[in-house]
Amino acid sequence: TVNVKEAARAFTGWGFNLDGEFQFRPHQHDYSLKSFRGRTQDFTGEQIIDMILNDRRTAVFITTKFYRHFVSERNISINTIHEWADSFYRSGYDILKLLNVIFESNEFNDPVNFSTRIKSPVELLVGIQRHTGGKFENPGSLVFLQRAMGQILFYPPNVSGWPSGKEWIDSSSLAFRVMLPTILFKDVETDFQTSDDGDANGLDVTVGGV
Repeated sequence: TVNVKEAARAFTGWGFNLDGEFQFRPHQHDYSLKSFRGRTQDFTGEQIIDMILNDRRTAVFITTKFYRHFVSERNISINTIHEWADSFYRSGYDILKLLNVIFESNEFNDPVNFSTRIKSPVELLVGIQRHTGGKFENPGSLVFLQRAMGQILFYPPNVSGWPSGKEWIDSSSLAFRVMLPTILFKDVETDFQTSDDGDANGLDVTVGGV
């Protein structure tokens, strides 16, 4: 936690202009000493990034995330992850090369890993629309469905991002997923109540079909 707070001070002054381009505002930067990973100096944001990327554990962390997302969350091969991470590190963190390694691997193409991943709510909704060619007449319905299943696009619960796998499934969300085809394709309305968390997207929306 201390490292995170100290590193955050190195990124003060970082921002963007109206065109979305990176902009450094020196008058907003914290130039005082910062302690990070056992060293103390006036770190810049670039130096913090370099220190993190020079640590091979970063490559392992990222590769593990990719393995769990694209291959399997259940059949984890530590040796494979470290092999891919080493190649990823030596490539200078080339994401495209890492993806090529994954998609051409035996692990990715092993039938034992097929159909093992639980889709997130947004992936589920996007997949339904792509496979059926349907569109929602009321865009607010999409917001309601996201809220009902626990994932509002662009509103992650915290800085670590969204959960994955079985964390998307509980008794309430599973029941709603089972009801979803009937709601969408038989034009059945639902009065399912989403949780009231005070979010701006907390709309009272009646959902019909696509």
